[in-house]
Amino acid sequence: MYKHILIPINPKKISDTAIRYAFELASFTGAVISIVHASSKVFSDDEESMLRVPLEKFHAKEEKDMEFTRSKVAEVMESKLLKTLSGTVQWKVETIPAHDSSANAVVSHAEKVGADLIFLSVPRISSKWEMILGDFREWVIHFASCPVLVFHR
Repeated sequence: MYKHILIPINPKKISDTAIRYAFELASFTGAVISIVHASSKVFSDDEESMLRVPLEKFHAKEEKDMEFTRSKVAEVMESKLLKTLSGTVQWKVETIPAHDSSANAVVSHAEKVGADLIFLSVPRISSKWEMILGDFREWVIHFASCPVLVFHR
């Protein structure tokens, strides 16, 4: 059925329920899970403030960004169910550069790694900025070459 599930995340707004459902699905199908954070921003010493940096400098601070992402994912993985499931499912967390948009980076990465399902956790209500500038979820759903499972948090 599914061999590779891609879960794009925002490290500051991770849905533990969505990740739990993805791991349950992967445990039934034998799929590998990639938890992906697409970023054109790098976290500064103060996690709450972010600095936009050129792509050339992205790799220099990528490790710090990755540490923050992993720590947020680790918080979610602490639940007893996920500890059990994570032992039976092969998974990894990675940060990928978003040259123009996070949504485009996720769609491109899904194609690159051969993902056959994107598991997308989204809020029920869009912000006014998403209505004006375009919505991440709409872009992923429209341009992904594989099915997208939308989970409302």
